[in-house]
Amino acid sequence: MGLEEKRKLKEIQDGPAKDIQTKLKALLGTDVPVEIDVASFTDITSLNTLEHSGLASLVQAIDEVTKDAIGKDALKDVLKKIVFRNLPNNSQYKVTFENGVFMNESSFGAGRYAGFGDMSRALSDKL
Repeated sequence: MGLEEKRKLKEIQDGPAKDIQTKLKALLGTDVPVEIDVASFTDITSLNTLEHSGLASLVQAIDEVTKDAIGKDALKDVLKKIVFRNLPNNSQYKVTFENGVFMNESSFGAGRYAGFGDMSRALSDKL
């Protein structure tokens, strides 16, 4: 990872990822870490896609699931951590929500990533 990528990663961690954590704290009343598998994000394209599509779609999915008290209560009881992992180019994306961990494994650099609908279903199907 070069200097440009390191700066972008820091920008994402201090901006959108932290904003999601703050939003979840306000919605659910608990801390939910948002982790980025740093070793898997090696290029600027994948980091830009993570920021503008991956994290933005997660915010939409959270908004959809928590649009009422029923969704907030259901999510509060089970969501413990969020993880984003970049897969090799052209890999099939996978979104899972198991044992309290919401995992988005996508090929962000190749534009093959889970969107709002995929994330929303993964969350709501386990509630």
